[in-house]
Amino acid sequence: MVGSQRRVASGEIHNSTSGKLFPALGSFIGAALFGFFMLKGLAIGVPGGKVFVLGLVALGCVGFGLFMAQ
Repeated sequence: MVGSQRRVASGEIHNSTSGKLFPALGSFIGAALFGFFMLKGLAIGVPGGKVFVLGLVALGCVGFGLFMAQ
């Protein structure tokens, strides 16, 4: 009976739309946070190097989120 039992593969969740979008949401939330702090840093006059790094991290999070949602 072991061979005839139906197995539910976890691949069914990973191939669905929600299985691809939910992990990517964390990256988009991270990008929103880093983008917010970048704009906040620009508004209060933080030196450009730190603001530039925050912008790069935000863009990296967006790119990673798009890669994961692919």
